[in-house]
Amino acid sequence: MRACALLFAVVVFLAAPFCLADMAPNPLLTGGTNLALRGEAKTTPVTMLWEEVDLRPSVAQNAVKAVFLLKNPSELPVELEVGFPSYFQMPLQDFTVEVDGSKSAGEVKKDGPAGPKKMFTYWMCWPMKFAPGQEHKVTVSYWVAPEMAKFVRRPATGKDRAATMNEPVILAGNLPEDLRDQVGARESGYVLRTGAGWAGTIGKATIRLHYGPGFAKESVAWMQPEKMWKFNEAEKVDTLMLENLKPTATDDISYSWRVGTVENDKKLVMTALKAGKLSPPALKDLLIYLGWTFYAVKSKPTAEQLEVLTSLVAPVGPGFDPSQLADITSYMFYHKVYQQVWQFYRDGGQTDKAVPTAQAFQSFLQGLAKVKQAEAEKSQAEADKKILSKQTEDVQKELAELDEFLKNNPAASTAKQ
Repeated sequence: MRACALLFAVVVFLAAPFCLADMAPNPLLTGGTNLALRGEAKTTPVTMLWEEVDLRPSVAQNAVKAVFLLKNPSELPVELEVGFPSYFQMPLQDFTVEVDGSKSAGEVKKDGPAGPKKMFTYWMCWPMKFAPGQEHKVTVSYWVAPEMAKFVRRPATGKDRAATMNEPVILAGNLPEDLRDQVGARESGYVLRTGAGWAGTIGKATIRLHYGPGFAKESVAWMQPEKMWKFNEAEKVDTLMLENLKPTATDDISYSWRVGTVENDKKLVMTALKAGKLSPPALKDLLIYLGWTFYAVKSKPTAEQLEVLTSLVAPVGPGFDPSQLADITSYMFYHKVYQQVWQFYRDGGQTDKAVPTAQAFQSFLQGLAKVKQAEAEKSQAEADKKILSKQTEDVQKELAELDEFLKNNPAASTAKQ
């Protein structure tokens, strides 16, 4: 399970038990359940009078400094353990905490086993004591790495919801290291919902989003909430102010931004392509970004798509023995790539390119036929054997078509020399 780059508000738990929560697949963007106190003591009299949070995102790290004013309005002393949760196993880097200006030692604690429905697994914890009516100011700072986004996400509301996840970006993770910080998109945020564990409502919450190197306002594609922010042009800061807040998942803050421009992203990556610096996973990411789909074999590829396609397979790119590919999805993918490249050159009358591509495709299919035959021999189910037998027949038909093309093409004998 991937680690999302999120920042969290303080949450309280008493008598040692931790707060637990289930999660949606991407709780920052799709919502999730609230945290609840467990154990015998399900409430605390301590309230959060206000909080101020400064967020400074960049390509390399998402830094946060947060200040909280807590108060025990009751007539009894209170001892409790306070904690900042991390998302799954994402570490809080360079974490520091001060209580009334004095540094306090935070301790990492684990809240049960991690898993696909586990929201908060690790906590940075420290004890606090409150005399009756006493206030404490807590200051924390840390940073986390922002998430590399596959899409630039935009607000999903009403009838537009189905069309909100359709803007792909170049995925930086598979690119050469010298390109990763220059292209693609990032996303992060600040989870307010964990503040619901305090008594009553949060009197006032002030969230400041600072723009700077690696995070320009004009590069932001999405902010949640979309409205209510006030921008200070001189300071390059967006400020969100909330009052009397009992936060839920819908109050969580998130933002997505492009590292560079669309045009520059494409220029940088296509230059790396021409220089032969892109790995097959990066080439596959680039194909998707350029709008190529697995079922696009019958459509004519664009010039940019064709450049990527030819770089994936022989004779321009590397040859692949299907038996060495990891899974059926991989050799199905390369099968489709070979099909489209060969058909493009053949139908376009580019014999000089069609012939060597057909020869490479022929070698690939011969290997694929052996894979299918081996799978059929291992299979115990008759239904699976029938499917594999049909697939083998289809491969043999393609091989016959390639043989016929090469025999009838006068350039074939020259190309083989």
